[in-house]
Amino acid sequence: MFDYDVIVVGSGPSGTTAARHLARAGVKTLLLEKEKMPRYKPCGGGVTAKVKNVLDVDFSPTVEDSITRASVAYRDEIRFPVEFGEPIGWSVMRDKFDALLADQAAKAGAHVRDASPVKKVEIGDDGVRVQVNGDELCAQVIVGADGANGLVARAAGLHHDRKIAAALEAEMELADTAIAHWRGAWHLDFGAVPWGYAWIFPKAEHLSVGVGAFVHAAQKLNLRELLKQFIASEPTLHNAKHIALHGHTLPLGGTSRPVSAERVVLVGDAANLVDPISGEGIYAAIKSGGLAAQHIVRGFSKGNLEFSEYTVQIQKEFTRDYRYARGLGRVFYRMPVTLLKLYNQAKPLQLFTEELTHANMDYQTVVGKSLRQAPRYFWKKAAQQVRGRN
Repeated sequence: MFDYDVIVVGSGPSGTTAARHLARAGVKTLLLEKEKMPRYKPCGGGVTAKVKNVLDVDFSPTVEDSITRASVAYRDEIRFPVEFGEPIGWSVMRDKFDALLADQAAKAGAHVRDASPVKKVEIGDDGVRVQVNGDELCAQVIVGADGANGLVARAAGLHHDRKIAAALEAEMELADTAIAHWRGAWHLDFGAVPWGYAWIFPKAEHLSVGVGAFVHAAQKLNLRELLKQFIASEPTLHNAKHIALHGHTLPLGGTSRPVSAERVVLVGDAANLVDPISGEGIYAAIKSGGLAAQHIVRGFSKGNLEFSEYTVQIQKEFTRDYRYARGLGRVFYRMPVTLLKLYNQAKPLQLFTEELTHANMDYQTVVGKSLRQAPRYFWKKAAQQVRGRN
């Protein structure tokens, strides 16, 4: 006897999306969250424009700022703005954003239980058992939406070595004039952190300020000290009050590994679906949550709860393109100054950014078009220098 058809562990964007779609399809679904909702989530809170392609929920009540430009820097050596014709994304606070999505899952018919940390997961031929708050709950299927170090992946034997990034972020309160300086922009400084970057994301009444690096660099770095140095280097951040300081890991996509098993599906960070260049994971979380729900509903209809086709689709939708992103990242972080100067002067490359944030272009296409654009830029600059000497 099953208590639920599906138990979803974790109420981030991936888990709430899976629960919402499953409930709409008439699947008896339980959504579990270990913290009391709403809860703080370490995250820059950058929602790219392409999220609207996969999220059928009006999240405008949670938007703290609409982003129409980027501010790009490499310490004091390079600094330039990039203006976009329309918003490339929005800044949100994850406690509000995630709570809205959890509420929508409940309205769709999912049972939502917060303050319910999962202590143990057992997966057997006859179903899934979850121990939470002294209760043992049984279901036919479990969805692991419980993050980079999730219990569900470990219980299913799906937790493998993966490439990660480490990040440290402060929520900082400032004078209104300082916040206004960054209004409408995401600021990225690629000189503040080796093999990573620092960021400033504006919120309604404060700024999210952080640093992040790929793990091979982060292991040798003091992120706390680098964040302190970055804050000191930005005059607008002086005299700011630290509201909260949080660290977290980001499981980077681009590695072929199973994200499903008999009665088990992994989504979002649990499935290593963070963009390996930007560190953005909300889009992939939401899209994977929707795909997971589709495969689970189909599995119930066919009487097959094995879900290998879900892994195949995740690799098709994300893994292959994230490999191009990794390659692009390796090139960029080896010569950031040269490539940022190119990016500043080659307007087509800036348009690629806008296309990426709207999902009108993937990384494979960006790599191909960039390789075609770069020689034109260098030949143009060489010709200008020759003419300048004559």
